[in-house]
Amino acid sequence: MMFEQILETLSKNGKSGRAYSKVIAHSEKAMREDSDRAAGYLLLKILADHFIESTGRLATTTVQIKNAYTSFAIHVGTLNDAYTTGDPAAVSTALNKVSLASLEPFEEVFMAPQLPSKISLNTM
Repeated sequence: MMFEQILETLSKNGKSGRAYSKVIAHSEKAMREDSDRAAGYLLLKILADHFIESTGRLATTTVQIKNAYTSFAIHVGTLNDAYTTGDPAAVSTALNKVSLASLEPFEEVFMAPQLPSKISLNTM
């Protein structure tokens, strides 16, 4: 199983909590079947767990779901690109980057970006 298949699972199942539950199951299966990429799959599992824990039974908007999916897709792409190169340094860098993302407060990923309250038009 490759990283894209996990993203496809999320996309095809509605990007909801239930879809993230399927991502968790597929990530666990992938960890057993593809041990060379187990750390990457574990990180995706952690991100999916984080989504479920943060949303619970709360109502979510389509914008919030889209933002969470986009963030998840970026992490999948980061891992996929690194593992595709076969370069241990690239893999290590990607694992570290996605690991740090799992520590970010979920609201930062989940909410739509906020514009600054005051925009300066000064162009010196």
